[in-house]
Amino acid sequence: GFIQNTTREKIAVPMIKVALYNADNKEVQAVMVTPRTPQVDPGKSLGFRAQIDDPAATARRFEVTFTEAKSAPGTQPSDGEQKQEKAAPKK
Repeated sequence: GFIQNTTREKIAVPMIKVALYNADNKEVQAVMVTPRTPQVDPGKSLGFRAQIDDPAATARRFEVTFTEAKSAPGTQPSDGEQKQEKAAPKK
């Protein structure tokens, strides 16, 4: 995907979350993507790539959103990398 800065000022780029949801709109998998650069200049765009390996068979839709980095140690991926998460199975 691409992030486009349509403003006249440099903007900060937050973490990007790509999530898969099942038919009940429950998140079943997600990947966090760290932008390659922390800012985008006015009128410029920044590309990003997210891949979910072995997507859940129950996935019916996806969402791409901006999000804050997780604060727990070891959960924030390094620049240009992505971290995959699977939702805990229902008991």
